[in-house]
Amino acid sequence: MNASRIKTVLLVLITLLFSSSFVWADSVLPFTFTGAAYRDFHAKYAQDVFGFYNFLSYSMDTTAFTKLEGNFCDKQTGLAAGADINVDDNAVGKANKIAAYVGIKRLFLRLEKGNMKGVANWNGLLAPGQSAHEAFDNKFMHVDLILHSNSMLDGTGYWGVGYTTFNLPAEIQTTFTYTNRQGQVEGVRAFDPDFQVKCYSFIFGFDTFSGETLGTGIGKFEEGFGFFGSGEDRFGLGYSYISDAGIKAAEFLNPGLKATEQKLFGGFVENDTDMGFKWSHAYKYLKLVLGVGYEVSFAVNLQWSGFATEPGQLGVNSPISIFRYGPIGRVFMQW
Repeated sequence: MNASRIKTVLLVLITLLFSSSFVWADSVLPFTFTGAAYRDFHAKYAQDVFGFYNFLSYSMDTTAFTKLEGNFCDKQTGLAAGADINVDDNAVGKANKIAAYVGIKRLFLRLEKGNMKGVANWNGLLAPGQSAHEAFDNKFMHVDLILHSNSMLDGTGYWGVGYTTFNLPAEIQTTFTYTNRQGQVEGVRAFDPDFQVKCYSFIFGFDTFSGETLGTGIGKFEEGFGFFGSGEDRFGLGYSYISDAGIKAAEFLNPGLKATEQKLFGGFVENDTDMGFKWSHAYKYLKLVLGVGYEVSFAVNLQWSGFATEPGQLGVNSPISIFRYGPIGRVFMQW
């Protein structure tokens, strides 16, 4: 086995070693490894900052969400390896034939995943069989194909496409009409215990923490202490799915009306921003960057379909927002 293959095998083995969360004193350590490891985000949650809900609130577990990320990068071979990304048989994941994310030179496939855990508290009317306090423990996942640019923001910028999927309890806004779509009347809102979002997005971002070492000729590596900042925006389109329980609840609370749709078309917007302090050092065969900081992240999903267009129909819509914030630690290694 030649040296190049040995190094690739070692990268895969290290990926498997670091592919689970470290737990200490009932808390998920906020380690971030952008490069030869993975990324965690120790997140707290803010309540419905966009004012979408009248009756729904969350009691979120601040240690349950873990944002994992990994870009294994070998400067000589340009290979990256990591965890499985074929969730939902998505088109981005299909780009990887071996069910692991693989990057060539400046092109990387990236996985971010985590849990959103807590209790959804409903203060409105309930359908039979529903509970005012619904515990949930759901997955949140991004699968991204990223191209790091030599020309964007002194080599720290990147762009790409991504796939996002998550489930979360939601509040269903309902409408009906006596005439047509222009004559919408608000109905009784209902509780959906398992609302789901699936969408594809365009991604634009920069990262001064890992950008200086990702791939050959990207950014400028400087040893010692410094400041880092990163920001990422994604703008997407896709479908949201009201659960069977949610549809039944909406129709029960609005008797005589039939829901127009269960699969709703709409848009998705997300921003992640973090900043902090880092320390960089170059060894003979390794570049190492350590950092600590703080991250703020918000995501919004809006639907543009599901309206009632004639009498007897029940329009359904469920805008949803997620706002997270908390400390973050970062580690990057490159051979």
